Amino acid sequence: MSLPVFKALKRLAMGDSIFPQQVTVGMRDPQCEITVWLHGLGAPRDVTNRHVMACVDPLMIGVVFERGWEIPPEGHAKFCLRLVERRGTKRLLGEIRLAGAGEPFGEDGLRLFRIRGSSNYCLPKLRLWAHFAYLWYRRWRFNNNPEIKITPREAHTMVAFFICPRPVVLVSVRSGEEGNVFPMNLMGPVSDGKFAFALNSTRHAAPIVVKARRAAISNVPLTEAGLAKALGRNHLKTSIDLSELPFESRPSHTFGFPVPDFAVRVRELEIESSQRLGSHTFFIARLVHDEQIAVAQEFFYVHGIYQSWRVRNLAALAGR
Repeated sequence: MSLPVFKALKRLAMGDSIFPQQVTVGMRDPQCEITVWLHGLGAPRDVTNRHVMACVDPLMIGVVFERGWEIPPEGHAKFCLRLVERRGTKRLLGEIRLAGAGEPFGEDGLRLFRIRGSSNYCLPKLRLWAHFAYLWYRRWRFNNNPEIKITPREAHTMVAFFICPRPVVLVSVRSGEEGNVFPMNLMGPVSDGKFAFALNSTRHAAPIVVKARRAAISNVPLTEAGLAKALGRNHLKTSIDLSELPFESRPSHTFGFPVPDFAVRVRELEIESSQRLGSHTFFIARLVHDEQIAVAQEFFYVHGIYQSWRVRNLAALAGR
């Protein structure tokens, strides 16, 4: 098939909803577009800031359960996460169905779930499946992460997961003579003073964090999103020269790790535990120091399918 014909068919199938899988957007943290509700415990529970992706292969999502929540037996548990427009008519935009009652992880109420499936309501069904078909074509043709095996069900769930905007931070770490700075966006608070995040186990970033048992994470203003993306190559490096960073830096408050002068917020974390769950190593960390430096539009990722919904509804969102 010739390239012009392919592009014409792509445009016919997807119409005005063609966006990259990862779309950079600017918003303030915490985001205020999407609420994530946990269903399956009677009244829905708001877990917008209490859930995290723990692993990609196999796909696992962590949800923080509060003390006193009565968890049904394994065979009777039917939990799901529903991603809902926060304002306006509070439209249901996606659903992630969780498997079983989850496995407890640590002492802060976190439970790790495999997934049963998902639904996405950001696009009409036929157009949505056109996107899914193109997603699989791209993965077959240009797979940048061949070490990670992901099923169609998991891939569709990843799309639904990124209906909720996810901030991208820069991680600074140093262990002896080794050091690195790299972007990360699989993360979230576990409780007051606790933080969870996941790093690809097959790359070099995860081992140095395991070794250092400390890290500083910096929220990135939207104006520096391009620089943060470019630092993604550091995931492939065992160590970098911290004296030759491509930005002006200063020592973090407690650990003295180099953090960007442009950081909106800097949190220093002490690793309490780490466990390889599959393709990703999952970390639980204690917050040691939290410094809010500025208020600005920050670097977030959303999936292109949700971005197409945002664009169609942008005027309505702005007017509310």
